[in-house]
Amino acid sequence: MFEINSGKIKGNTLPIFIEDNPKLYYFLTGKEYLELIMTLATGLDKDKVYKLVDNLDLTNELDKSIIDYSLGMKHKLALISAIILDYDLFLIDEPLTALDPETSRFMIDYFKHLSKTGKTLLISTHMMHVAYQLADEVFILVNGKTKHLINDFPTFTDFENYIIKQMKVTL
Repeated sequence: MFEINSGKIKGNTLPIFIEDNPKLYYFLTGKEYLELIMTLATGLDKDKVYKLVDNLDLTNELDKSIIDYSLGMKHKLALISAIILDYDLFLIDEPLTALDPETSRFMIDYFKHLSKTGKTLLISTHMMHVAYQLADEVFILVNGKTKHLINDFPTFTDFENYIIKQMKVTL
């Protein structure tokens, strides 16, 4: 284990940031918003976009104004918008905010898929199970210091116990 207390992320690609409380064009419908994103980013496969919409159970909500969406629905729309833009680096704050269990499971699997296709995901979360399921490396802020560990734990319990006992992190 080593400590990192400052630094920069360097790379030759631009990141896309998905925050836990996304800022969207609230007076558009979900469909209008996605059409805007698809117009701005040329070459997107509309069938792939709407398959993702269907997988995230937003199909029946697309004709509603975003201002009337729940936080979970807004978060789904933000995730879809970011994913379809096909960035190589995703910065995601609390990736499962306000998502139902089925959508959370789908997104965890989808994030794993993105990682396997060469995408980089930097995720900030307070949810230990998310860190365990998605992270190869974990950085934890403890008393103003950043602690690092490799996630090679065979079980979630081992992962959680190490963090609580060895790193003296309270949940």
